[in-house]
Amino acid sequence: MRAVFVAFTVIVLLFVFFATCFRTIPLDKVGVRSNLLGEGVEKTDLTPGLCLVVHGMHRLDIMDPTLQNLVYHYSGEKQSSGAFLLRTKDQYNTALDITLYYRIQSGKAWDVLRQMGSMKSVEERFRQQAEAAMFKVMGDMVTEDLYNSGKRET
Repeated sequence: MRAVFVAFTVIVLLFVFFATCFRTIPLDKVGVRSNLLGEGVEKTDLTPGLCLVVHGMHRLDIMDPTLQNLVYHYSGEKQSSGAFLLRTKDQYNTALDITLYYRIQSGKAWDVLRQMGSMKSVEERFRQQAEAAMFKVMGDMVTEDLYNSGKRET
């Protein structure tokens, strides 16, 4: 009787271990595992499926390697929350509709996590860098140049 109880306890403990130590990475995502005991971010991307994550020893970050977009949109008379307003060189305020596309390169999600942080941080950092570049380039243009596609693209 005692052996049955011990076997049952071992089976329950193994079930609890496997139920809590495995996480699922969704199909369109990539996992990045960090070792909390000193090694830091592992230099490999984990493919979708089951992944071993021992509590207190690992942390799993889910990254999105699919095509993302950053949209600045101006609608009608009132500016929407995502409009990109720019003061040009000739001191006119101009509202621009801009869509920027970006994605994490295949096999580089671990490097992005190490340098920039979680997916939320990546989105915010990309937005800041894109706005800085747009202000730098388009702020030196006059309003007419913004509407000339040839000059705007160069």
